[in-house]
Amino acid sequence: MSFRFSGVWRPGTGAQYWGSGMSSDEFQAQDKAYFKQGLRLVRLQVDDGDHLALWRPGTGTQWAHAGLSIDEFTDIDKGYFNQGLRIVDLYSGDGDEWAGIWRPGSGAQWWRAGMSWEEFKAQDLAYFNKGLRIVTLLRDVMPDISYAAFWRPGTGAQWFHPNLGAQEFHDLNQKYFNQGLRLKVMPLWGLCGLWVPGSGAQWVHINLSGDEIHDQDQTYFAQGLRLVDIKRGVIP
Repeated sequence: MSFRFSGVWRPGTGAQYWGSGMSSDEFQAQDKAYFKQGLRLVRLQVDDGDHLALWRPGTGTQWAHAGLSIDEFTDIDKGYFNQGLRIVDLYSGDGDEWAGIWRPGSGAQWWRAGMSWEEFKAQDLAYFNKGLRIVTLLRDVMPDISYAAFWRPGTGAQWFHPNLGAQEFHDLNQKYFNQGLRLKVMPLWGLCGLWVPGSGAQWVHINLSGDEIHDQDQTYFAQGLRLVDIKRGVIP
């Protein structure tokens, strides 16, 4: 088994750091150092204690937790919500151990896990009609295919497609790009995509080795592009 990576780059400025293969202690030390430098977490993926994280410029409070049960995650989220914090990212590799990032925010926030495809579509439509949009989502395949997502206030179009072939993904991405939409999230376990309103350049690469994504990221950084999403998957 070998780690493979997928990334989405869009126009941006300022610092950007990401790392993979970190233990919990290494991640916490790195996060503390970047926090003091004015950087904040925007992505966190934890699988069997192995941390992948992405930091970008930011301000204010930040809390990150991993290895939580769904009940622990729910309780922590309620506490932070009452303190004026909102979820920035959530992740669970197997639907059992959850990780999340919380930062200052306001307004509504709703999240659900363990949804079938039909349940997810119905929930998303209901929230869409209430003026909420998906911030990020997960597609799990163990033991069965299920979806988890959280919604925050938003406007404009939103399209999500699961389980795409490579050519289907490419064609949809080009179609939505021409309509003024950009790829926001790439869930794991099957090629999927969430497209939302956006502008400017966009580059997407899937199934890269560690060296390949580092080289690609350095090239795009020099061109004024920054990662908006990065995922690590295991390809047999």
